[in-house]
Amino acid sequence: MGVYEALPRSKKIQELERALCYIGTMVTVRDDGDRYVGLYETLEAELASLEALDETKERIRQRLAQSPKPLAA
Repeated sequence: MGVYEALPRSKKIQELERALCYIGTMVTVRDDGDRYVGLYETLEAELASLEALDETKERIRQRLAQSPKPLAA
């Protein structure tokens, strides 16, 4: 297991946001910045995936809160 995989989700999001700022600066400032666009898009997709999971869990919580009878898992 790599270092990234071992991080808690909140830390992964924090590190991805930090990396996006760093790579974004490279893309916009460096003469060869275009070569890092693919990496930026990969990191952006990973962040979106983690955020989508949070949104799904929130929708589930809302549904369960409105449910008349909770079910045992």
